[in-house]
Amino acid sequence: MESSDRANKYLMSAKDKFHETFFKLPFPQMITQQYQLILLIYDIENEVIIRWIH
Repeated sequence: MESSDRANKYLMSAKDKFHETFFKLPFPQMITQQYQLILLIYDIENEVIIRWIH
């Protein structure tokens, strides 16, 4: 994902339960901030978007 053009935007979707565990860890938080990831958190059972984190 290394790019000389920081204008690129990256979107990542994750199930709500995965987000509650994985994205609370230090390394995923650092990567999310470093690459300015946009996170789309969804509830797979109800098929709805829970959060949009930019």
